[in-house]
Formats: sequence, C-alpha cells, structure tokens
Amino acid sequence: MLSQFDISKWIGVCSKLKVASRIFPFLSLLNLEYPNLGVNQFFGGIPHQMGILSKLIYIDFSVNELSQEIRALISDNPLNKQAWNNLDSNFSSIPIPPEIGTTYGIVNVYLQYNNLIGPIPATFDNLDRLFLVLSQNYLAGSIPKSLGNLTNLMHLYLFDNQHSGSIPKNLGDLKFLVDMELGKNQLNMVPILF
Repeated sequence: MLSQFDISKWIGVCSKLKVASRIFPFLSLLNLEYPNLGVNQFFGGIPHQMGILSKLIYIDFSVNELSQEIRALISDNPLNKQAWNNLDSNFSSIPIPPEIGTTYGIVNVYLQYNNLIGPIPATFDNLDRLFLVLSQNYLAGSIPKSLGNLTNLMHLYLFDNQHSGSIPKNLGDLKFLVDMELGKNQLNMVPILF
C-alpha cells in the first residue's frame, strides 16, 4: 500500500491501520521525526530497525502490546532517548524498575494507563526530566522526596494512583514546574508549596 508513494522524505507518519511492526517500512523513513504508531499491533519490544532513525523528536507507541518488561524496553531501546516516547496503555501489573531512573539521556517518561504497581523508584532523581507522567496506574507508597531533585521538571502527573503520606515540600522548590496533578490519591493535607 505504501510502496506506491515516495516515503523517503516523510518527516511524520500516523498509522492507525493495525500494522504489525515486522511489516512497517521503517528503513524507508530515514527522515522520520514524528511517528504516531499508537493503537496498532506492535508487541514485544520496540522494533530494533527503528534504531537507524536518528531524527526522531516524538514517538507514540501508546495502546499497543509492548509486553516486554519496561526495564528491557528502556535498556534495549534503539530510539533516540531524547525523543519524547509515549508508552501509555501497554503493560499490566508490573512495577517500575529502578533502572529506568539511571538510564542516561531519557528526558520524558509517559507511562500512564499501564496498571503499574508498587512504589515510584527513588532513582528517578538521577536524571533531569521535563515531563513525568505516571498517572492512572496502581502505584502506591509515598511520593519520593527525590522527585524534588529533578531541577528541570516542568510537568508532574501522579494523579489517580494509590499514593499515601505527605507531599514532599521540596516539590515547591522546582522553579520550572508549571503543572502538577496529584489528585485521586490518599495523600495527607497538601502543604503550601509555592
């Protein structure tokens, strides 16, 4: 179907055709910057043939079947880690591995709607993220104070989880934070942060 077009100069593609990763023409899309590949039949891990796509800025793999553990997806990820990777609605009942916070170069984490369980790893403070989206999961425990060390954090979404305890006061020291959503948790009284 795509073979009738010269797709080598395309910078964006949106596929809602339920195209499986093994037949998608990644090698013909070397200029690709904005692939929206959500709601398809990608399964396992992120296709390794995407590793040659050096111009990626944003990639959406939401609502697929990336059943591979998050740890393997992050460490084996062939993609430009500076790209905005959307992995919403892929996993089920697994914890966030601590390694995700120590993987060099990851800027944005979008893992909402994944039925993730357990606490947020304290290792998230090892990198400066712009967006941290962990909402609408089953994450529990306290919100780590180490999130206050993410000096470039702009958006923090932890709403609709099972967090408890106090909200770390040092979140109020984040000078670039413009949006924080913590509702629908079992948190104590909200301190005055700003």
